[in-house]
Amino acid sequence: MAGIKYGAYGELRESVVEEITQAETAAVYIGTAPVNLVRGWTDAAAVNSPVNVKSMADAYGKVGYSDNWNAFTLCEPLNVHFGQTGKNIGPIYLINVLNPAKHKKEQATTKSVIFVDGKAEFVSETIVLDTLAIEGKKENVDYTLDYSFSRHAVLLTSVGSTPIDGTVEVTFDEVDPAKVTAEDIIGDETDKGVYTGAACIKLVFPKFAVVPSMIAAPGWSDQPEVHKALLQYSYQINGHWYAMLYPDIPLTAATIQEAIKWKTDNHYDSEYEKPYWPQVKDSYGKIYHLSTLAVAEQMRVDQSHDGVPAETNGNKEINAVAQYFGENSLNQGFDQEKANTLTESGVSTAIPWGGRWVLWGDHTGAYVEDKQIDARGIFDVNIRMLMFLLNNFQQRWAPKIDVNMDRAMKDTIINVEQERLDAYAASGYLLGSPQIVFLAAENSTAQLMNGQFVYTAQVTPTPPMKGLTCGVAYTSAGFDAYFK
Repeated sequence: MAGIKYGAYGELRESVVEEITQAETAAVYIGTAPVNLVRGWTDAAAVNSPVNVKSMADAYGKVGYSDNWNAFTLCEPLNVHFGQTGKNIGPIYLINVLNPAKHKKEQATTKSVIFVDGKAEFVSETIVLDTLAIEGKKENVDYTLDYSFSRHAVLLTSVGSTPIDGTVEVTFDEVDPAKVTAEDIIGDETDKGVYTGAACIKLVFPKFAVVPSMIAAPGWSDQPEVHKALLQYSYQINGHWYAMLYPDIPLTAATIQEAIKWKTDNHYDSEYEKPYWPQVKDSYGKIYHLSTLAVAEQMRVDQSHDGVPAETNGNKEINAVAQYFGENSLNQGFDQEKANTLTESGVSTAIPWGGRWVLWGDHTGAYVEDKQIDARGIFDVNIRMLMFLLNNFQQRWAPKIDVNMDRAMKDTIINVEQERLDAYAASGYLLGSPQIVFLAAENSTAQLMNGQFVYTAQVTPTPPMKGLTCGVAYTSAGFDAYFK
């Protein structure tokens, strides 16, 4: 009988890297994933629903993985967050819009495979595993079906009383990622409670009880209509939460000046976002969107401050060896001096600096040098710290809604919040003496009669050290040493 072993055997299995730093910052990515490689994907809520992914091994069973990041855009963040030993960080929340029942080739595929010693395999990343069939054979009776993510191969093993041998024909459906459109990414929310695309950001908190604080859609956010929708979804999610958007400027902008103009013309200029340009390449030739690297690095920086977004991801090292402007681009790259032209216009980037490659830029998309804007929109740490304080206040006091608001409760809120603000100031996250107050001018009798209570906090987030200058002057006084 095929499949029966006699003796002692050993098998090399898929590598599993589990050195994952558990972050408190919740990052949400929207795009396409090879859920067609996941058995039972229809039961796993893997399409148009947020999925919590904690490691690469976790991803294999929930959304799949492929090295074809152009087709399966969510695999890039999986690689960045969980594919680099020693730098892995998660969890992350993925919203996949690729539907194997919808985005597939019109005709089923037929393929000849050869069974040798009861086993056969063939390479495919587009196969819908659940649809594979062998005529006259039944899965788990005549054969078993598995998938190797390291070899990108479908694995067939004969297990029946009559071994499968030689050439057989298999049929299966294949997904077609090219059929996914910007409309699929943007998505919608219906009156019947059906969510699709980026609208599924609203499901993250109800489903996982975590507040989305960063949003990205590498491979899609460089489309203005997608960007506009993502920006709208990032503001007051579920009527409460604030998140920072990390979009990319497309490589159709081939130069620094073109990137700045494109950013302005297409309104990537909100204080709630941090746009990036161009892309980067690593030593293996893999190409990364800077938005993905930026989100991962920001999560690591936040976690170094116990989850408080008190420091920018600017000047943080990334896995890169060159800037990337497109396959046929003549642009050979730029240094820090020219990169500062980008940052002065609210575009962050990546540069070689001090023998390493780093993210470069600490401004929001609203910033343009010499342009008057609200001070909170100057630096990413400013707006993210304010978002953090608002999100945390709401989370902390939501369980107290509908309790009696007597004088003691009013004072308790002030005391608890002031203590937290003082702790953030002591840690260097806020400057000066932050304060929270309950003012009569903001709480009229009519408001109080209707159960509406307003507190006001005044805080100064600690700014980054954007520039550091030391003046050196020549002096002749040193010659006195000859005579001492």
